[in-house]
Order: sequence, then structure tokens, then C-alpha cells
Amino acid sequence: MGINEPTIPEWFEKRNVFITGATGFMGKVLLVKLLTSCRNIGNIYILVREKKGLDSQARLQSMLQQEPFKQLQEKHPEYLKKVIAMSGDSTLDDLGLSTVNKGQLINEISVIFNVAANVKFDIPLKDAVAMNTKGTKNLINLAKQMKNLESLVHVSTSFTHCSEPVLEEKMYSSPMSPDDVMTLIELVDNKTLELITPNILGDFPNTYAYTKSLGEDLMNKSKLPVGVARPSIVTASWKEPSPGWVEGLNGPTGLTIGGAKGVIRSVLCDENLTMDCIPCDIVINAMIGLAWRVGIEKPDKPIYMNVTESGENLLTWGEALGYGRKHALDNPFSGILWYPRGQLTKNYYFHIIAVFFLQLLPAYFIDLMLFVTGNKPFLTRVQAKIASGLKLLHYYTMKPWVFKNDRFRQLRKELSSDDKETFFIDTSTLSWDNYLKSYVLGIRKFVLKEDPSTLPHSRKILMIYWIVDILFMSIIGILLIWGIIKMTETKIEELPDRIADMFEGKKILITGGTGFLGKVLVEKFLRCIPKIEKIYLLVRPKKGKDPKHRLDEIFNSALFEKVKNQRGLETMHKTVGIVNGDVSLPGLGISIEDRNMLCEKISIVYHAAATVRFDELLKRAVLLNTRGTRNMLDLAKEMKNLEMFAHISTAYCHLEEKVLEEKPYPPPADPHKIIKCVEWMDDDVVEAMTAKILGNLPNTYAFTKALSEGLVEESMTVIPSVILRPSIVIPVWKEPIPGWTDNMNGPTGLLIGAGKGVIRTMHCDERGYADYLPVDIAVNAILGATWNFIYCKDQSRRVYNLTSSREFKVTWREIIDRGRKVTEKVPLNGVVWYPGGSMKQSKFVHNICVLLFHMIPAYFIDTMIFLAGHKPIMCRVHRRIQKGFEVFEYYANNQWDFENDNITVIRNKFNEREKINYQLHGDDLDLDDYFEACIRAARIYILNEPPETLPAARRHMRVMWWVDVITKIMFFVLLIYTLSSWSESFRALLIGGWVLIANAIDV
Repeated sequence: MGINEPTIPEWFEKRNVFITGATGFMGKVLLVKLLTSCRNIGNIYILVREKKGLDSQARLQSMLQQEPFKQLQEKHPEYLKKVIAMSGDSTLDDLGLSTVNKGQLINEISVIFNVAANVKFDIPLKDAVAMNTKGTKNLINLAKQMKNLESLVHVSTSFTHCSEPVLEEKMYSSPMSPDDVMTLIELVDNKTLELITPNILGDFPNTYAYTKSLGEDLMNKSKLPVGVARPSIVTASWKEPSPGWVEGLNGPTGLTIGGAKGVIRSVLCDENLTMDCIPCDIVINAMIGLAWRVGIEKPDKPIYMNVTESGENLLTWGEALGYGRKHALDNPFSGILWYPRGQLTKNYYFHIIAVFFLQLLPAYFIDLMLFVTGNKPFLTRVQAKIASGLKLLHYYTMKPWVFKNDRFRQLRKELSSDDKETFFIDTSTLSWDNYLKSYVLGIRKFVLKEDPSTLPHSRKILMIYWIVDILFMSIIGILLIWGIIKMTETKIEELPDRIADMFEGKKILITGGTGFLGKVLVEKFLRCIPKIEKIYLLVRPKKGKDPKHRLDEIFNSALFEKVKNQRGLETMHKTVGIVNGDVSLPGLGISIEDRNMLCEKISIVYHAAATVRFDELLKRAVLLNTRGTRNMLDLAKEMKNLEMFAHISTAYCHLEEKVLEEKPYPPPADPHKIIKCVEWMDDDVVEAMTAKILGNLPNTYAFTKALSEGLVEESMTVIPSVILRPSIVIPVWKEPIPGWTDNMNGPTGLLIGAGKGVIRTMHCDERGYADYLPVDIAVNAILGATWNFIYCKDQSRRVYNLTSSREFKVTWREIIDRGRKVTEKVPLNGVVWYPGGSMKQSKFVHNICVLLFHMIPAYFIDTMIFLAGHKPIMCRVHRRIQKGFEVFEYYANNQWDFENDNITVIRNKFNEREKINYQLHGDDLDLDDYFEACIRAARIYILNEPPETLPAARRHMRVMWWVDVITKIMFFVLLIYTLSSWSESFRALLIGGWVLIANAIDV
């Protein structure tokens, strides 16, 4: 404030003011503020139009008897004598003033506040232009005739130029000349105007914002001393004329009433966006201050001032809802229709669903009850209005708004200390929590006209509605969950099983069908894909049993009990056929008739036959794994209807790759040359050259599997072949028998060995991990890859890593800990020693422990067995364990990761039914439950230990625990005794040594 500048009250002294829109919400607050804070002001002329049969004087007198003039009427009635009503209408030329009144204004007015506006968003363009644009032009025309005009404040809105990312305090040009728009409105009929309104509005969201921008344009061109005030969302008063004073149902007031009454349950709004709202008394003070500055500065161009909060005291929509809900529940309104439980959401579809179920359906239900009871329905009509209003608000609640308000802040600095107190405009000191409490109480008092004495009763009613709401929501929730479950069940049942459908009528060939993975694959086909026409298994005679006898044994195993009960043994034999052959032999060792039959009928081949022994002789491994694969590829190339050749490899065949991608890798050697070499070389020569041939690979299994992949990759240009790489295949997880396996390979053997007490040490990095895949998941992945390749025609994916470590990793430490816990709960029969031991990262320490805890006890026990007249076994067992350790240690002390994006692609293509029938993930795997299932199954199906032997096994385990404890105690006692007995002689020896050294030094 300049040194010689008057204060605001001083400047307004004896100046006459003209206000349009004085009968509106903001106009009333402005009128009260001028009368109470500028007491020496001249007359205040207000433009009042006739309404509902009341002339301007009658309306003025009626207004002065109501809030916010009541206190003024009681304490200072003389102030109100300065208020003079003039009959008129902003939409009319010369504002519809009489000649006398017009002349009086022209001669007397110094300050104008143009507050009149139609603030409805959804009014027709013609009406909005008439009030907001033509009304402004009419005022300007009158103002230009005023002889003493010093300041004109035009009230606009900060939301008038909506396309601007940042609204600055400057003029923005309107898309069309205001005069052209007004001319167009006069020339075009209403129907045509309604049709072309969207084109006229352009980027403007509604007629209100558009016509307000035209009004600003007129003010900019008026050449009058103008200040344009652009308030944001104007809300209830903070302090004056009384805390929480508000009028009308516009904006947040209507939302608060609708939410607190329980009729608005959802609003489309981003709760994290800033709600730029400003209390009406701050807006009025800013307008008065702006009028003062315009009068002092006498600007050539309008002063634009954004009356906004603009980040000084942030309030988000979500915070506003939180405060508002808290105070609406503490101070409930009368006549609520439901317990307030509204929410904000930025998801349009969620909002639509919420409105339908929580607003429209209850409205129809209540209106139906009203109609049935003879009352007039009204809630549906209310909801229609609410829906219309909310739709208009969405534009403002779903996008961020940024307003520059430097001029507004500058005004604060320009005020004197007294004016800062009287005309407060600092939002930084505002407590939103307290303010919104006043807002809610103000709505009760001034809008809903509810006496504070009604609060206790309203709180009782609210409590009743809360109980009803809880019960209702619980019932709805239960019904909804039940309905979803039923719908989901029905839906899943109705969904197609496209994998089963794809295999309908197909004839397939499987090698390795008598192995662990092969058996589970055959069982899955029989149980889940019953429409497959024929499954041919290539089976060789073994241990004096012909292929048919071997198949009978497989079908009589526990694995096939479920499908046997489901489909019958006869159907199983009809579906599964035997082809007598051996993949390691030239021509697969099959007859010409069988070969011709396979070439005519087979459409899908699964080549799973392989020796999985890591210590297999190289010659046998090459003949079975590599030449066997070449033999199968040669057969596949002759098949007339081949749709897919699937080679079952392993994820651990390219061990030089620490991250195995889903792509072919070059083989470690030429597979054809390796096959030729082992075919003509003697076994001894091949064995002698094995280490040199293997190179960096640890065993013949990984080497020959890598060679086989090279052969399959060669064939990809000739036949539709793919490579499937399962990692370490472990027992069944879910179906058909949890925990089932038919071998002691991998973790199963480890758990059994540790559970029996014969494995006490392992050379292993306990923090490392391996990749395991339950066999039923592996089989599902094989079927999924087949479906993706044939049904989905996704032939770009030729390599699939069937792995799990990207989903979950289990360390060796975790395996041992969980295994120990399970074997204590489900002990094995005939435990040799109480399970214990640990993993050693040091090879030297491990070897010492092998000697102390494996070999010496083994020799001791075998000696006892031999002396008892039985055949020794423990040394033989430990030699086998040690041989297995030599292979195991390479994998346990190295680590690999595997990409499996192709399986993820298949999962995403599955429908809900297929996701259940062919599960490809372990998200719901409980490791403790799985380990227990594995141990229980191993007891029954591998160790032949029926469940009824468990009590005896537990008793034996307790005995072995005591034996273990007593043995350790005796060992330590013996150790201490030995050390103590040696200590005297050791001390004497030590002293003697030092004496000799001392004598030598003296010499």
C-alpha cells in the first residue's frame, strides 16, 4: 500500500455503488460486507427484477428480513436504508431501467459490481448468452455513460478457459466475437441452435463457461476501468456474515446434501486431484479489494485476478470427502433416506455399476413402496436430476486444474494492516477440518432450515440406518458372492475345453511312456481328454517282460486307479496301443507293418524316451538319447499327417548358459559325428575318450540332450517340431495322487536318504537354489504348448522352458529344513539314525564328515550285521550315495535361471476352465503340505510302508532320538576325558621343548 493511498473504507467513503446479482448468493454477502465494513459508503443501488409476482421493492424487503441480513436488521437497521432497489433486468437494453433510474445511476455511480449471472451448466445457449453475455454488454453500455465511474468489477470464473493447462491472470481471446454470437442467437431458431450448439462450444464443456469467456472479451474491449475477478469453486463463508453461511444447492453444497442424505453413493472423481475451492467471504473481500485497486490505479486495460487457493493450502477431493463425511455423521441431517456411504472413483465403469445398484435400484424400490402405500413417488425423479448434475461435474472432477494467482497474492501485500484484518483474503491460515464442520452446520441451518435441537433425534435415526445398512450390505454381499460363485461355476462349466477338443479324433505316438513323466502324460490323456482316438506307446521288452505285460503293470499301478474307476480298464486298453520297439536300435526296432501304420495315422509325436542317469556310459547315452532322437525324427519325416513333433529335453542341457532363453543353442559337438564315432568305436575306447568329448559339461546326460536338441533344430525347417525343456521334474502336486512318484531321483531320494538318517552331510551352497517342476504341471505345460502350436497356430514359438524359478525360488537350506520338519512328523520305517546333519560349503569339511558320519558308521553297522549272520548293505548303500553326490554337487554349487515367457503367453490365452484343467503355475503351492504329501506317497509307493506303520515309525524315531542324544553325550564325555588325560603329558612335553630351545640359545 502506497504511503498516501486511502484504506478500502476510506476509498469507498461517500461513493455510490451499483450491484447486479445482489439477490444471489455472492451478491448478498457483498452487500452485507459493504454495509458493515465500509460504513461511510454512499448509497448502494441494486438491480432487482420482478419475480413470481413480486416487484423489486417487495423482493428487497423480503430479502432484508432473511439471512444474512437478520443481524444487521436487529443491530444496525440504519445501514439498510442505504440499499436502494431499482427495477430492471440485465438481459434487457439499458438493463430495463426506467428513464429516471437510468439517469440517477449515470450521474451518481462510482463503483459497479457485476455479479449477475446464470451459473447453471446445462441451460440452453440462448438463455446463457442472454444473461451472461448480453447482460454484460448491456451493463457496459450503461457504464460508458456514467460520469463518475472509477471502478467496475466483473465477476467471471477461473474455469472459463478450460482448454488452458495453466490459467494465467491475463486476457484470453474468445473463439467467436461476442457480437457475432449474439447476432447468431437472434437469427437462428431454437431447434437449429440446439443442433449447432456443440459446434459453437468447441472445447468448452458447457454454455456457462463459454458465455463467461464472451463476457470477459466484452470487458476487455470496453475501455473502462475494469477488474475481472475469477474465483474458483465458491463455497460457504469462512467467517462472515456468519461461519458456514451458504445458499442454494450448487456445487459442493448439493454434493454434501446428496451424500449426507444417502442419495448420492458414487461420484466420478479422482480423489488425489486438488479441489480448488474458495470460501465466499474471501471472494467478496478480494472483489472489494480489486475494486479499490482499480479505482486507485485507473488502468487502461482490465486487471485480471484469479481468486483461487492454488496450492497455498491444498485440499484434495478425497480429503474433502473425508472431512465432510466425518462432520456429516457427527451432525446428521434430518430426513436422510439411507446411511451415508458415498465414495469417489475414477473408474467410469465402476461408477456406472455403483450408481445403478446403489442409487437407481433403491430409488425404484422406495418409489414402488411409496406408490403401493398411496404416496407420491419422488426419489426416481430426484435421482434423474442428480445423475444429470453429476454428469456435468465429471469434467471438473476428473482433470487437474492449475491457476496462477500472483495478482491475488499481490493484493494481500497492498492492503493496510487494518484492511488485512477486515478484508481477509489469506487462505493459508484456513483449517479445512474446522471449515468443513462449519460448512455442514451451515447447510443444516441456512439451506435445510433445521434447528440445532433436531440433532439428537437425527443422530438416533442415523444409528438405525447404520444398523440397517450393515445388515443390508451383509445380505447383499452374501448374495453377490453366492451369485458370483454360481455364475462362475456355471460359466466355467459352459466354457469350452479347447485343448480336449483339439485332441478329439487324434492318434498320437509317445516314446518314454513307461517312464515317470510318460506315465503321468498317458494318465492325463486318459482322464482329461477322453475323446482322443488312440495313444500308441513305443515300448521295449525289459527284464524278461514283453511290452504288453509292462503296460498291464502300469495300468494296475496306483497312478491309474482314478482313471480306471472313471473309464474302466477295457476302455483304457482300447485307447492305448503298444508298438514293440526300442529307440536306441536302428529303425527303432519296429516292424515294417508298424512303421507304415504310424506313418499313415500319427499326427502328434511326444518323444520323451531317454536315459536320465547322469553316470550313464557315453556310448549308451548317445545311442539312446541322441541316435534315438534322430531315429524318431526320421520316422516323423515319413508321417503324412504330422502336425507336431515334441522333443522332451531338459532345462539343464546348456549349462554354460547361466540364463537359459527360450531359443535353440548350438550343440557342443556335431551330433551326427558323435553318433558315428560311438557306433564303430569299442566301449573301452569311448569310455577312455569320454572326458575329452564332454569338455566342460559335467555328465553324459547333459551332453547327449544338448546334441539331441541340435538334431531337432535341424529338423525345424522340414517338420513341425518343437523343443520342450522341463527342469527337475518332481512328484505330483495335485492330480491324480498328491506326492506320487515311481523313483528316487532328485529331491525325493534326498528326502528319503536324510529321513532314513543315512545322509548326514552335503557339499552344497545352502543359499543356492535349483528349478523344480511338479510332474503334473510339466504335463499340463506339454499339452498347453501343443495346443498353442496347433490350435493357436503360434509356430513362431519353437522352444518352451517348462520351469518355475521365475515364479518362486526354494533354496537348498529351505528344502532341508522343510524336509527335516516333515520327516519328524511323518517318519520312515527302519530309520538307521536320527535324521540330522548339515550342508557344507567347504569340500574338505564335507569329506571329513563323509568319513566320520557316513563311511565309519557304515562299516561299523555292516560289521554288526555280518557278525549277526546277515548280508552287509550299508557300505554298498553309501557307495551309491557317494556316487550320486559326485553328480549332485555340480548342480548344487552352481546356479541357473530360466526364461519361460512362452508358457506365460499360453496361460494368458487359456480360458477359466482351461486354467483349472491345465494349471501352469504354482501360485497356490504350499511347500509344507507338498513336502508332506511327497513323503507320505514315498512311504506307500516307493518304500512299501503302509500308513498303519506310522505309529511304530514314530516310536522308533523317538528311540533313535534318545540314541542320538546319548551317543553325542558319550562322545563329548570321552573327548573331554581324553583331552584331560593327555593334558599333563602334553604340558610336560611342551615345557621340555622350551627348555631345549633356551639351552640352545645360551650355547
